[in-house]
Amino acid sequence: MRSYALWSRPSYTTGRSFVEAQVLRNRVTCAVVSGYYSYGVLTYEAPARLEGNHVQDCRYGLYAYNYAYPTAPVVFRGDTVLPDSTSYYRVGIRPDGRWQATIARNRIVGGYYGIDLTTTDTTVTAVLDSNAVSGTGSAGVD
Repeated sequence: MRSYALWSRPSYTTGRSFVEAQVLRNRVTCAVVSGYYSYGVLTYEAPARLEGNHVQDCRYGLYAYNYAYPTAPVVFRGDTVLPDSTSYYRVGIRPDGRWQATIARNRIVGGYYGIDLTTTDTTVTAVLDSNAVSGTGSAGVD
């Protein structure tokens, strides 16, 4: 796999509730190819629960993106992420945008950042609890 192993994008319509993506107990191994952004799991602009996944050798292990839609909950729990060791910018877990993130009981080994909180908006919250991050090139949590 060189781009996306799993990409979840439930639809959102004004006035209707989001549908939550549930990504549970998957195993993903990426093959990093120069010029590609490899994502183990990418959830896009809708609530998500990622739990019990094992992702390795991806530039972005678990990535949640939400800039266009209202603030939504995202949960990363009990996942194991081993980012690739050759890309410039590699991350274990990254909630990116308008999230109410819960990141708990995950194990991340390697990468440039273990957990990269790139959250925006004044309603954004993040709860980090009992994560084990080691062997990063820059920071455990950024």
